[in-house]
Amino acid sequence: MNKNVIIVLLIIAFFGTIGVTAYMFGKQSTPSGPTQINANPVTIIPTITSASQNGTLEPQIAQNTGIIEGSLSFPAEVIPVDMKVCAQSQTTNQTYCTTTHISDPKFTYGIGYQLEVPAGQYYVYATVSAFGDYKAFYNEFVVCGLSVDCTDTTVIAVNATAGQTITGVDPQDWYHYQPQL
Repeated sequence: MNKNVIIVLLIIAFFGTIGVTAYMFGKQSTPSGPTQINANPVTIIPTITSASQNGTLEPQIAQNTGIIEGSLSFPAEVIPVDMKVCAQSQTTNQTYCTTTHISDPKFTYGIGYQLEVPAGQYYVYATVSAFGDYKAFYNEFVVCGLSVDCTDTTVIAVNATAGQTITGVDPQDWYHYQPQL
């Protein structure tokens, strides 16, 4: 067999595997309700909305909470429907999670999240059930541009301020295995 034919067949097989994997992730059901991560209690806090002057729904942040917001990504053609984004408090170790994905062009790849948490400092990560304890953190590698030239994978502490929304917190480091902090 010709060397070029073999290479083409390997490329087709590789991308076919990625497509099947992406399809399978898309077929999984999303978990509902509170879950446990690392034996620390997890709380999912819904965001309360109300109509603004122009008729669109706007989040109403509780007096002692802030919102962490960012873009989702995944190393495949689709973002798995069961992807969960969590923020773990640096002081209490309490973890807050959401499985709600927001479709909006303001997010990279058009998909993002919002997570309402009590004011404080958090480490933010995304996880997918098929990956077990793997966590894709928001870290220096993400801020650097996810480039092979970026070598710092230090997790970044995000400061959630009461009544404020912090944007651009993208838990996208799927390239460096970090099961926990």
